[in-house]
Amino acid sequence: MNNPRRILETLDRHLTAPAELTIFGRAALALGFADSPARFAASQDVDAILPLSWLAAADANLDFWQA
Repeated sequence: MNNPRRILETLDRHLTAPAELTIFGRAALALGFADSPARFAASQDVDAILPLSWLAAADANLDFWQA
């Protein structure tokens, strides 16, 4: 199983609006390259960068934080 894919699919099911994420680290390698080492797909987290404007929106994007 590809854990980063499972994590992001679960997040996607909880979101009510699009969210911009810049993925990096092992999750990005597992998702971006079909022949990446299996240990990348075993990662237990997804490292991401969120846009500052998105983070600064007070009381917005609560579905993301609850997910």
